[in-house]
Amino acid sequence: MRNVLIITGLFLVIMSHACMKKAPSDPHVFVTPTNTPYHKLLAIIGDDVDGEKVFSTARGLVIDNNGNIFVNNRIFIDHEVVKFNKHGDYIDAWSYTTTVASWDLFLTVDSSGNVYANSRCECFIAKLDNNLNLLETWEDCSQWNTEEESKKTGIHYRDGVGLLISDYGNNSIKRFSTSGQYLSGFSLIAGEAMIRGFDITTDDAGNIYIVDNDNTCIRKYDSNGNFIKKWGRLSYTSWDQDGLQSPCAIAYQGGKIAVADYNFDYVKIFDTEGNYLSQIRAFSEDGEKPFNKTIVSPLGVAFDSEGNVYVSAGIYGEGKDRILKFSSEMFYE
Repeated sequence: MRNVLIITGLFLVIMSHACMKKAPSDPHVFVTPTNTPYHKLLAIIGDDVDGEKVFSTARGLVIDNNGNIFVNNRIFIDHEVVKFNKHGDYIDAWSYTTTVASWDLFLTVDSSGNVYANSRCECFIAKLDNNLNLLETWEDCSQWNTEEESKKTGIHYRDGVGLLISDYGNNSIKRFSTSGQYLSGFSLIAGEAMIRGFDITTDDAGNIYIVDNDNTCIRKYDSNGNFIKKWGRLSYTSWDQDGLQSPCAIAYQGGKIAVADYNFDYVKIFDTEGNYLSQIRAFSEDGEKPFNKTIVSPLGVAFDSEGNVYVSAGIYGEGKDRILKFSSEMFYE
């Protein structure tokens, strides 16, 4: 029993570093460089409902074809998948209690509106309909090398591709059908450092983008798993265009890649070749030039069909998480 407790303790310490702040910084002093584009705040979603807080910790975030918003609300080993409509109104929640401290449920949605949630540290995937009714669960561990402490992180669906799941523990990506059948997989190891894939997305051509948290970069593969390129590097300067510190979440829409960086408290937006376009780190509630509020520890990012950017994050000085909706259009000083 003592050995089990020691191993469990070591595991939690290791995993807690996957998306933790890596270096001291002061990102809350916001200064807009001259002629820097910014995105206007359009909405704050997830204020209290009937006097109750909606979120403890807002994590994974995904939006369906009708604009409905789904987010993981994590409360230690208890989780909720919370649904809002496209207007930001709270609709419902589906609750799940894990048997271990699984840390996260990662979410995706298919073209029929079904929602998929996978638990990082368990052989568990839940399939829900669009109203958050549980349809089925897959708990087959045969595709996960538990001896190597498989840790399922990002999950992403695209028509013609199926479900892609990042296996953080085994440095690989696995592909499943929407009924839970294992289809294929490929290793992320390419003759260099261990590649710890975190969140995952695809573009319209089926290219795969994955957050390599340990190596502080974004990696791009073709649909067959052939490595194409990477971009990003460890940096301690928050305005460094190529710099990242703790990238945790990624999303694609209309030729743009959004990356949420937990440590630097911002979302950076790139094109599909890794060229820097803009970043979201602060806002004003009147929708004009940002200057008075900063986002804190973003852990989820998504686009809607119009290209607007949604971020699950805290707001500096307020002590609770919300979903922040920003314009797709960029504005200048």
